[in-house]
Amino acid sequence: MTEALIGNYHTVLKNIDDGGPAQVALAKATEMTAGAVKALQGLDEEAGTAEVARRLDGKVSPVVLTLAKALLVQAS
Repeated sequence: MTEALIGNYHTVLKNIDDGGPAQVALAKATEMTAGAVKALQGLDEEAGTAEVARRLDGKVSPVVLTLAKALLVQAS
């Protein structure tokens, strides 16, 4: 059990190193989320889908997919 805990601890530390996989994933998720938020900036919670589509040149789906992918990257 101790060996397993040490192995898990080692994996955690390895993945949070500067430039490690966790840092790279966090940077990617941050970039993706910032882009999606920028595209939706200025909309209030009462904005209808037509207004959202107008501001995004009818491309609502890609922004939603980008947010979902960013969340998936961040969760991984």
